[in-house]
Amino acid sequence: MKKTVKIVILLFLFFTNARNVCAQAQEYEKVLKTDSTSWTTSHLELEFIAEGHAYVNTRDSLLYYDPYGGTNYYCVGRMREENGRLWITYNEHLSEEILVVDMNLDVGDEILITPHQVARVEEVIYVIGRKVIVFDFVSSSWGGEPLKFVEGVGRNYMVFEWGGDVARSYQSCKYDGDELVYSTTNPLYDGCRLINTSMGEQLYKSTTVEIYPNPAHHEVYISFPNSQIFRCEISILNLYG
Repeated sequence: MKKTVKIVILLFLFFTNARNVCAQAQEYEKVLKTDSTSWTTSHLELEFIAEGHAYVNTRDSLLYYDPYGGTNYYCVGRMREENGRLWITYNEHLSEEILVVDMNLDVGDEILITPHQVARVEEVIYVIGRKVIVFDFVSSSWGGEPLKFVEGVGRNYMVFEWGGDVARSYQSCKYDGDELVYSTTNPLYDGCRLINTSMGEQLYKSTTVEIYPNPAHHEVYISFPNSQIFRCEISILNLYG
């Protein structure tokens, strides 16, 4: 009788712990909301950067994408979310469901970030209450920013097209219905919009300002990035003004 009671207690504790684990996994803020989820994206082409949009109608979980910001959306596939994980099934490969976000990962874990590329978790941090998973994959296209999974947002680099380059499509903002719930801190963006500077200028311009000679007596020269050296008049004040 005592053995039976002990077994019952152990089973009760096992199922209680199992429910607790599931409950913890479900505490993550969902990416796909009750009505619709959408992202503002930047799509890098050979000679220009186009603003695109993607959205999911959560009624049918179908993902629609227009990389050029127009109205020519096409159905990419279907998305599914459960316990902090987000999957996509591409129309080109209906028999294969691909895990694109997993908020349960920890440092050292690996995940397939494109159909052909693996990334490893380097850091897990919290930003304004959101869990952020940072990977060792770094895109040279968007200011050297690493791949991230952001709780309630998804990925900063989303693969919308089968076989697409993960470094090519960047997520700048996320909306739940009409409400803006996330905006990137990437310095290439002003809010949801790419700063109106070419990618080459933005990534590679020097930020060094040179002032010489030092010490100076009557004249001083200031050299700004990508500009000619010019002569100017300045006032020199001591610590007391």
